[in-house]
Amino acid sequence: MNLKLDYKKTFLIGFGFFGISVLWTLYNAYVPIYLQAGSLAFDAPGEVGFGLGAGLTGVIMTLDNIAAFFLLPLIGVWSDRVWTRFGRRMPFILVLAPISIVAFVLIPVTVQMIPPELSGQVERLGTPLALFMIAIGVFLTAMASFRTPVIALMPDLTPSPFRSQANGVINLMGGVGTLIATLGSGILYGMGRMVPFVFGGVLMAAAVLMLYFFVKEPRELEAAAHEDEGLGALRGVKRVSPEARRSLAFLMGAIFCWFVGYNAVETFLSS
Repeated sequence: MNLKLDYKKTFLIGFGFFGISVLWTLYNAYVPIYLQAGSLAFDAPGEVGFGLGAGLTGVIMTLDNIAAFFLLPLIGVWSDRVWTRFGRRMPFILVLAPISIVAFVLIPVTVQMIPPELSGQVERLGTPLALFMIAIGVFLTAMASFRTPVIALMPDLTPSPFRSQANGVINLMGGVGTLIATLGSGILYGMGRMVPFVFGGVLMAAAVLMLYFFVKEPRELEAAAHEDEGLGALRGVKRVSPEARRSLAFLMGAIFCWFVGYNAVETFLSS
């Protein structure tokens, strides 16, 4: 049988990563500004914020990675082991994506609660700061929890020989989302503090709807969901040869270094 990559289905799956990239780009662009605005050491004319230092801002901006460290493997295993009439990945997406969208839109709402005359006086902004942290906490938890099911749709629905090509398509869609969010965010922000967040939420909602209506998980995956109740990925590593395990360790180390550098730049680029 002459198999080939189903580009239409792959691009449709890629819309999930597209939406995620838009939200992450906007989050990383504006949240550091909100956290630092109002500080004497941070020049942000016309913007209100909590006046935190760069160090504490960096700590808060790592919370998404901390959440992902614990949640991504657990949600991945969980979504491997369930099956519903919507599939095994789609229930997580349909429940958690709307939660992340609502929390994302609420981020600038909490910032608007800061009186201009109190901007930067974090000790007097207890209520707005608490609501701000709750909004980003819910957003980060929901995003970390449904990111794995979105990404897992690609290997679920793509034959093994074409997964590298499909991964390229998925990352292309993510890059387009990042590009749109980066180039358009300044224009949108000029229309109002809420506009980029509503725009991002609408794009994310559209991406989820496209996944729901046009990407169907085949019934064959139902049987796979019950084949192995253990941590199959960890067991698989034990079966790999020592030479391949060494390569895997170097690969993981390279990915670790990449994200350390990338996240440091991305977090403070807008600042």
